[in-house]
Amino acid sequence: MQPLNAQWDNQFLDFLERGETTAIDAWTPEFITEQGGHSAHEVRTGSPPTPPCPQLALYEMQYRFYREIPELIAGFAVTAAAPR
Repeated sequence: MQPLNAQWDNQFLDFLERGETTAIDAWTPEFITEQGGHSAHEVRTGSPPTPPCPQLALYEMQYRFYREIPELIAGFAVTAAAPR
């Protein structure tokens, strides 16, 4: 078992907050497993599309919550966005 990597989880959230989704697109399945663990691949299903997607520029993150749950080898995050 690979321990939780909260730093990697928060890096993912940082990319979303800054709208840097192309950085996430560059992550290979091997990189995700190495850095985030076997359960981290769910980030690929929740990531917004990369540009050109002009709708992304219309929103900004207004709320961000993250909590480590080491006993489950997981992190829990909630974000919310609002129009700019």
